[in-house]
Amino acid sequence: MARVRIAVGTVLVGLGVITLVGGSLKAVAIAWAAFFLVLAALQFSVGYWYLGIIRSAQPLASPLPLSGVAGRFRPLPRGVPLTFGARFGCRRTDDSLPHGPLYR
Repeated sequence: MARVRIAVGTVLVGLGVITLVGGSLKAVAIAWAAFFLVLAALQFSVGYWYLGIIRSAQPLASPLPLSGVAGRFRPLPRGVPLTFGARFGCRRTDDSLPHGPLYR
């Protein structure tokens, strides 16, 4: 969410600059550019506030120990088809399970 706010702030800065340059520095163009730049400043400040919250948060502990390739996969219980595990980032590590198109 913080990245989205910072990206929106960048777009608003671009709109403000384009409005200011394209409006030939008239009063209406300056007012619209100021409006876009104030919105950009608000988006940047909220985005950096979110980043500060994320950095100060404690890391979440995993309820189960991870195993497998580089610790990214949890082994599936017996009888669970491969397609179920693939959807949830798991893989089966036991070769004694039944074989077929859904099992590996």
